[in-house]
Order: sequence, then structure tokens, then C-alpha cells
Amino acid sequence: MKKFTLILALTAILHATSQNHINGYATECMMDSFFMYGQKWQKIDGENGSHGIDGLYIKYHDNHISDILVAESKYNHSQLGWTKKHTIKQMSKAWIIQKLKEAKPNNSKVKHYDEIITLVKKGVYRARLFRLKPLLKDRFKIILYNIKSKSTRVTKRKISQKLINITHPKNNFEKAMAKNFLRCKSEQSCKK
Repeated sequence: MKKFTLILALTAILHATSQNHINGYATECMMDSFFMYGQKWQKIDGENGSHGIDGLYIKYHDNHISDILVAESKYNHSQLGWTKKHTIKQMSKAWIIQKLKEAKPNNSKVKHYDEIITLVKKGVYRARLFRLKPLLKDRFKIILYNIKSKSTRVTKRKISQKLINITHPKNNFEKAMAKNFLRCKSEQSCKK
């Protein structure tokens, strides 16, 4: 009975989601779930207010940063934006450095924050676009793009996609994503 109730709740949420625009919070929440699922990433705040880097993740090895992941979340067909003067593309190296510097005062207690900025300036980081795309009433797709940038512009290349059937997940990863979708959507409605 509990499983049936959960399936009905998930189906209702997905149906509503396919008709209503899911807000940025729920998509960011799903992105965090995706990147932190079994990958040992530590999330660092990369935002200054509601603007900035949606996902800034690091890995440590021997008390030093061994990997940096900068990620942006988008829902359905949303696109990466430009700065107000239309000179710097969102997720470009220049944009990432600018946003890291803006967020630095909020992260004064974060160990190695200056090292993160230095490594990004040297190009020692990964950049990803995470897209959450609703499909049928009980399915959604997670699409991951690799972002490359040398200055103010970006190129993106699709590197993976996962179709998640909420009512019939195939494995533990899909079960976790379906459960987190419900949690993120629920938390989103509490923030309205």
C-alpha cells in the first residue's frame, strides 16, 4: 500500500511538473543529488545571493584540492545566459572567475577558497551543464554536457543522458534520483 501511495504521489508531481515550470531551486537540488551520489564531492557555496555558480564541488586528496567541478543547472529548454552587457557567457572561464570572486566574502571560512580561484584561473577544473527535462507524467531525463571555455564564450558537448522512470526505476541510482526528485519538489513547494 505504501509503495502504491508513493507511486501515485510521484506520478502526480511529475504530471504537474510537465505542465508547470519547475523552479531553479528544485533543479539545483536534483543536480546536487546527481553529483553527490557516490562520488565524494564536497559542495562549496558559489553564489552571491541568488546569482552565481549553481554547483561548486571539490574533492580533496591529502588535504589538498584534487578536483574542482563547476556546474550550472537548467530546466527543460532553458539556456545559458549572458552578462548584462552581453559580453561574457554564463559558465565561461571569465564568468566563473568573476562569480568566484563575488562569492569569496561569503566563503571566508572555507578552507582553500583562494586555491580554488587560482586553479580555475589556470584552467584546472571541470565545467558541466546539468539539464533536467520532464517527459511523460512519470519520467524525466537528466542530460549532462561538458562545457569548454578559453575566455568569455563556451562550447558544450553532450556527454551523457539518463532516462528516469519514477514508477519503475531500474537500479539503485534511478531509485535514488526518483526519491530525490520527490524530496526536491517537496522542498521547492515549501520555499514558495
